[in-house]
Amino acid sequence: MSAPRHPITTRAAAFLCAAAIVAAPSAAQAQFGKLKDLGKKAAASVVEKKVEDEASKKVGGAVTAADPGAAARPRSVEFTDDVLEITDARLAQLSRGVDAEEAARPAAQKRYQARLAAAKEADRTYEARRAAYDREYAAWDKKKTEIEACNDRVLKKYEHAGDAESKRSQELHDKMDAEMTDAKEARLKALADRMDAAQKRGDQATVRVLADSMQREMATFMAAGREGMAMSQRVTATSDAMQKESKACGTVPPAPKNPDNGGYVDADMARREASAAGAKAAGLSERQYAVLRERVEGYARLKGRTGRSSLSYTAGELQALGGDAAKALFAKPGFATTESWSPDGD
Repeated sequence: MSAPRHPITTRAAAFLCAAAIVAAPSAAQAQFGKLKDLGKKAAASVVEKKVEDEASKKVGGAVTAADPGAAARPRSVEFTDDVLEITDARLAQLSRGVDAEEAARPAAQKRYQARLAAAKEADRTYEARRAAYDREYAAWDKKKTEIEACNDRVLKKYEHAGDAESKRSQELHDKMDAEMTDAKEARLKALADRMDAAQKRGDQATVRVLADSMQREMATFMAAGREGMAMSQRVTATSDAMQKESKACGTVPPAPKNPDNGGYVDADMARREASAAGAKAAGLSERQYAVLRERVEGYARLKGRTGRSSLSYTAGELQALGGDAAKALFAKPGFATTESWSPDGD
């Protein structure tokens, strides 16, 4: 969070103004002359305003923010998915929404206050929590470095442990490739076919003789297989020993969590949450509810005198806004006393 900018103090501002006048007296005098003329105009406008007010009172009342002009006249309105036509049924929907909104407002405000209090507390304790985090992180980083160094030593120790087995394995592979010629493969296949035939006719003596011949032909491969199995057992034992030593180094624990400060808490959160409850009760989308309430509230706040505003209503809408449903809605506590909101920020 950046530090707030401090405004120039009154004394400093006065000093700067005085310095500017001394540096440029002619320009200052000209400025004072303009200020004097503006003052005269402002005073004259105040007098004229009072005269206008008195005149307006005589012809039917003063023109105020709540009474900006002539009564609303029917205009063309483009209705969309979000801009709904104001009817008695829609006013009833809005009325249900307003009731739900008012009912939800205390709880929403309470949640906002709780979040705001939590954010303030987080800001208040941030420096202390940050200092504690720095200590925890330093201890964690030290432990992590020690564990990684231990694992590096284990890896270095067993770095070449399998080199001999790997070399011998390649030698055996090359030897068996060289041994398995096309001629030998043909002899083995012929022996296998003869053994199968002898087995089918029940000639066990021939089967035994052929089996002996098969073993002699496969002697190199069988020896290689036995040696390969022994190498596999040694590699497994080495791997188990390496894993055991690595496990003894320990496991790096999760890093400590960097503390957060309070952050931004939206001051308008409670109003939006309450409005969402109103939209749900009204059976409208949040956007539809917001636009409908804004248009109806605008009419109620200006007491129908929307002549100088940007609000537009059709003849049918004006009829609904002048009916009993609208009057009952306008009389609800809290209605048309605050600015409406839009969930899209429009």
